[in-house]
Amino acid sequence: MLTVIIILAVIVIGYFIMTQRSLVNLDELCKNALSQIEVQLNSRFDAVIALAKTAAQYAKHESETIIQAVQARGANMGNGNLPATPESINQQSDLLTQ
Repeated sequence: MLTVIIILAVIVIGYFIMTQRSLVNLDELCKNALSQIEVQLNSRFDAVIALAKTAAQYAKHESETIIQAVQARGANMGNGNLPATPESINQQSDLLTQ
C-alpha cells in the first residue's frame, strides 16, 4: 500500500513539474512573439517617417522648380522678346521638349 502511495505521489509531482515547465515555455514564446511584433512596428514607423520626409523634400523641389519656370517664362515674355500669345507659349513648350 505504501508503494502505491509513493508511486501516485511521484506521478502527481511529475505532472506538476511538467505542467510548470510547459507554462514557462509558453510564457517565453509569448514574450518573444510580442517582442517581434514591437520590432516590426518600430521598423514600419521608421519607414513611414522616412517616406514622409522624402515626399516633403520632393514637394519642395517641385514647388521651387515650378516657381523658377514661371518666373523665367514671365521674364522672357515681359522683356519684349515674345508677346504673351498662345503661339509663343507653344513655341517655348516646343523648345523645352527638344
